[in-house]
Amino acid sequence: MDLISYIGVLLISFLSIFVGAYIAYETEEELKSGKKYFQFTYCIVLALLLFFLLREYINNVLILIVAIIVTLFVLKLIKLKLKTFIFYALIFYLGSKNTSLPIVASLIFILGLLTGTLDSYKYILKKKKKDLIFIFKKLFMQYYLFMIIGFILYFLPF
Repeated sequence: MDLISYIGVLLISFLSIFVGAYIAYETEEELKSGKKYFQFTYCIVLALLLFFLLREYINNVLILIVAIIVTLFVLKLIKLKLKTFIFYALIFYLGSKNTSLPIVASLIFILGLLTGTLDSYKYILKKKKKDLIFIFKKLFMQYYLFMIIGFILYFLPF
């Protein structure tokens, strides 16, 4: 994959966080009742992402399922969301090295929408901090490493 296409797909995946934040900002009333559904959808999409990535590297179905369960468990233990999005940058890079990049990039886009919605929820609840620009700045400071690490990984020789 050439550099321009790689950066374009990486940027679109990153911008999904801000689209999710905008959705949360515009639908404040629905956030309270829909938060549990967003969290459930997040877990399902993450499992699908791992499935499509790992199926290229693991041929045995049983080992594939165990690898997905172990990875989800480890990510559940890691409370810091920054580590999770660094993990997405690695998944994005690995997806670009095989045929599953369109699927992986689409699932990362959906995860970005869900992440932006769920993370901006805490800022929207604070009535003093309901400014959309403030929410965008906070989310950018949390997740900018996704772009940097994704860009650096492109130049690695493997």
